[in-house]
Amino acid sequence: MQASHQQPQQEKRKISQSGGQQERPSKKKVALHVSPMKTSKMIETSQDGRVYEGKRGTPCKIEVNYLEILIHNLKPHAFHYDVTFTPDVPKKMLPNALETFMKIHFPKISYAFDGRKSFYTINEMSSDKEEVFEQEVKAILGDRQKDFKVKVRFAAKIEMSVLKNYRKPENQYNDKPMHAVQCLDVIFRTAFNSLINSNGATQAGRTFYFAQSRPLLLGNGLELWLGLFQSAVLGRDALYLNVDVAHKAFPSSMLLIDLIRSFDRNNQLPRYFDDRLIRQLTEFLKMLSVGYRPNRNQPGKTYGFNALKGPANRETFVDESGIKMTVEQYFRMKKGIKLQFPDFPVLWVGSRVRNICLPMEFCEIPAGQGTNKKCTPNAVAKMIKYSATSTDERKKKILDLLSKINYQKPQGEIQGFGLDIASNFNKIDGRIIEPPKLKYKDQTVGPERGAWRGEKFLECGKPVKWAIINCDDRTSIQEVMNLKRNILNESRRMGMILAHSNGDNDYFKPRKSSRRFDDELNCLVDSLEDCKRNGYGIVFVIIVDFNDCYAKVKQAAELKVGILTQCIKANTIFRMGKGNPMMTINNILLKVNAKLNGKNYEVIERSFHSFNEVNNGVMFIGADVTHPSIDQSDIPSVVGIAASYDEVGFRYQCAWRLQQPKEEMIIDLEDILVEQIKFYFKKNGKLPAKLMYYRDGVSEGQFTEVLRIEMTAIGAAMKRIYGTKPQAEVTFIVVQKRHHTRFFPTQKQFSDGRNNNVPAGTVVDKSIVHPFQYQFFLSSHVAIQGVTKPTKYCVLVNESKISPDDLQAITFDLCHLFTRCNRSVSYPAPTYYAHLVAARGKQYTIGSKLEMSLLNQEYKNRILHPFITVECPMFFV
Repeated sequence: MQASHQQPQQEKRKISQSGGQQERPSKKKVALHVSPMKTSKMIETSQDGRVYEGKRGTPCKIEVNYLEILIHNLKPHAFHYDVTFTPDVPKKMLPNALETFMKIHFPKISYAFDGRKSFYTINEMSSDKEEVFEQEVKAILGDRQKDFKVKVRFAAKIEMSVLKNYRKPENQYNDKPMHAVQCLDVIFRTAFNSLINSNGATQAGRTFYFAQSRPLLLGNGLELWLGLFQSAVLGRDALYLNVDVAHKAFPSSMLLIDLIRSFDRNNQLPRYFDDRLIRQLTEFLKMLSVGYRPNRNQPGKTYGFNALKGPANRETFVDESGIKMTVEQYFRMKKGIKLQFPDFPVLWVGSRVRNICLPMEFCEIPAGQGTNKKCTPNAVAKMIKYSATSTDERKKKILDLLSKINYQKPQGEIQGFGLDIASNFNKIDGRIIEPPKLKYKDQTVGPERGAWRGEKFLECGKPVKWAIINCDDRTSIQEVMNLKRNILNESRRMGMILAHSNGDNDYFKPRKSSRRFDDELNCLVDSLEDCKRNGYGIVFVIIVDFNDCYAKVKQAAELKVGILTQCIKANTIFRMGKGNPMMTINNILLKVNAKLNGKNYEVIERSFHSFNEVNNGVMFIGADVTHPSIDQSDIPSVVGIAASYDEVGFRYQCAWRLQQPKEEMIIDLEDILVEQIKFYFKKNGKLPAKLMYYRDGVSEGQFTEVLRIEMTAIGAAMKRIYGTKPQAEVTFIVVQKRHHTRFFPTQKQFSDGRNNNVPAGTVVDKSIVHPFQYQFFLSSHVAIQGVTKPTKYCVLVNESKISPDDLQAITFDLCHLFTRCNRSVSYPAPTYYAHLVAARGKQYTIGSKLEMSLLNQEYKNRILHPFITVECPMFFV
């Protein structure tokens, strides 16, 4: 694996990592531990191989939602078997099929099944490793029966005893703990099996969900289910089971006719199905099963949904006797049933080689079907309101869910493998580090509870003329004039020089056009070109909340015309008219000043010089890749890169790219970084001596791959720029938010707000992190609602040998440098900016169908206007 930028063809690196925390889907199988990449001095460690921990800050005691896994009686070995099912659907019936198989062949052997392809046993099923077992079985689940062919073969002997000594330095480079932890995860899932069969629980990934006795209805046929997430973790002090509450929208169990009613504001059935309703219903039913029960007193059948077809009184098929008839005629003549809704579409279900069409009135949505579909804004708001609780309430939810799970079941599989589990959350040591001081023009401020208020910007952007374009018919001229006056007054208070408006000359309204995307885009181009010809430096655009208005503005301004814009939603204008508008205007101007190359504030020197010591020519880089949803194969993934180019890490330039869906590794990173380093040199007259690369979105099973590809690209980019000169030292940090670790304060003086969260600046780098790789958790923000989610940082490369204390402080500093708000945010500004850049790149693709085999050309068709990239590099904030 190529990883060193100094010896790209020779030096190889390996890393190790902890038990599975990530849920982000990837094409690769997620590994829980990988062979460490060899390096001369990747991280600071003590003589026994342990990582040095930070020391600065106020010590505190914290509970964490980790239960210790007790392994005193752990069996030394487990036996891994691969199992295949024919057919392999429905997935819910596979555990029943395997259970029947095991009762026939091995009734006395305990096993743990992952629900799909693997299971583990305490004893060998056969001494012959090549023996294959096959059996046709009948699986029964509720009122369903199905025949399966089960085929089992030996896969591997798992050395479980390694879990008793995995923390020894000599074990940090082998893969045995990974396989043992995978086995642990499967074993603990078996505690849910009886619940799935008896209580209607259902599994989605590492989480098991339960219907609520009093469902929380989310609207449009969805309801909220609570789930218990669990994952085994290799900690520094012990093995742990990470447990957490999860919330997920499930389709409600209901008649299909009632579902259609729920789509209507007045809960009424439609007179006919228009295209909008057909799309809405098709999207809802996609990838779901539907139940068919023409007689409510008899058991029904379940089919997979394919599509909607024509009305029952017009959709025809050929019956078993070869007679062509409509669905409505079939039920009337063959079944003696008169359809109540013959004008409604029928459902095409089951095998796609058959033409099974069912009337809507006999169909229903079975319970317990997880969905990854995007919820409506109202549904999301209801979910957040319910799930955003205090730490005390979240802990209670977790413990209530744990009480349903019989981990300590006598003679159960967990005890059979020699495992037990603690009943209480683990208590760990944390530290609270101080926030930085922030320098404004005439004052220095210190954040309190993660927030602050500064008066005049440290440096204001260049004076510019400005205008307003109103794209919303509902926003009146008077509201526009009020907005202009408020912007002018607040900008003066903050020290900005925005040229005084000259009445209606600075107000534009695009000419009316058709609703076609291209027509409206061209209208905006015309208006923005008028603004640019008249010398306006920035345009405030009032946009509607629908119809892709934002995408049209950004494509027109940044791809075609080359002018800065600041969008303001019409609803925001409306809300400003109902209250004090200055706070909203202030937040808008935070972005505007950065777009005009100003500097709102900077982090000043701290007592231990953490920020300034490293800042001898440092470039902070954030990188992220956003992906389309699972069911979208014709939408690309979008890369976002943001790289700082000033001395204090406030100003950034960006780059974006398109690549194939679900591709996590950044393919064009080398060329992107060459551009960024050249821009840094142009602005500073020197090359950066250090690169701090904060990479978002990488799961722990991808660490080896991301180092092999992206660390190699970083080295290749520097070789092209630095030549024979000493190259920049790289610190490569993976930023992880998709985990289930939560902190619960145990001391009142170290809790924050009504939700009893840990305060901003809380660091944990002991106990629950990996025994060899340097990791730390940092809660850098104050949650406005709910429980704070700490961010996990995994340091894969540390060529600068930055100490843990300084690295944590620098990261905390960067969380205070996000220009959009005067609050510390949950992860570093460069990573936040990379996410914004990727989101902006997605906006450039809206309104046109992309040729997925020519994504490089599609990107070139959307190159940013030179004025934007050169003169306004922070346009994307």
